Amino acid sequence: MEIKFEKVTLLKNRGCSKKNAILKNISFDIFTSGIYGFVGNSNCGKSGICELISFLNKPNLGRVKVGKYSSVSHMRNLNKLRFDVGYLYSDPFDMFVTTTVKKELLFGLKYFKYKYKTKNKRIIDSLKLVGLDESYLDKKLSTLSLSEARKVALASILTFNPKILLLDAPTIGISTKDKNDLIRLLKTLKNKYNKIVLIMTKDTDFIYSCSDYIFLMNEGEIVKRGRKDIMHDVKMLRDMNLMPPRIVTFVDEARKKGINLKYYDNVKDLAKGVYRDAC
Repeated sequence: MEIKFEKVTLLKNRGCSKKNAILKNISFDIFTSGIYGFVGNSNCGKSGICELISFLNKPNLGRVKVGKYSSVSHMRNLNKLRFDVGYLYSDPFDMFVTTTVKKELLFGLKYFKYKYKTKNKRIIDSLKLVGLDESYLDKKLSTLSLSEARKVALASILTFNPKILLLDAPTIGISTKDKNDLIRLLKTLKNKYNKIVLIMTKDTDFIYSCSDYIFLMNEGEIVKRGRKDIMHDVKMLRDMNLMPPRIVTFVDEARKKGINLKYYDNVKDLAKGVYRDAC
């Protein structure tokens, strides 16, 4: 399922000048399964991309295409699109429309009139995917921690098995263990189920660990794109007020001291590399 942005500009409001645009003339094309990171500081336009892909908003200039849908000609009857596109908000509590975990997990299936004989098994399987068990089903949503709420919101999306996942700031308020669990889940969704996953974040450590392709964003523009080695440019990241991935910083410091380390995706591989190359 292809996602295509063609010279898209999104303004804060109709009377706003382009200088204060949320997105400024951006273009990109995603057509294969993978994990795509959109990295930038607050107010760089990341959430605007999610709103456009899910057709919660439409561009002021340019065109957005998602599968057979186009912002130019298809702004009605969007339930099929939203069945295929799951959007995890930065604040998961903003997504909830019911009172308990079980009702929330069933809501999407009922809303999309999803005919599935074993709905209860499906919602339990979705909970297990995000690391929760059946004991959560009767819990009130208002009693959940932020981390638990993110998992329930993600599980509610996974129940209807969308082709595209949009995750807006998914690591805020979660532990390192939960981050590692989320990385494993996203890689499973990509490799086993051929999902397209878009992650909007300023968490450079997280995105460096799991992304196949990265778009660096600043002030509504895509300033650089490529494989994760674009994040080896520490000066550029700092100029964008982003912290470089800690693995990159560590390797750079080691190289300054004459230790010829390679760049690694995660801390475990880095530790093995340090032992092998430096000991």
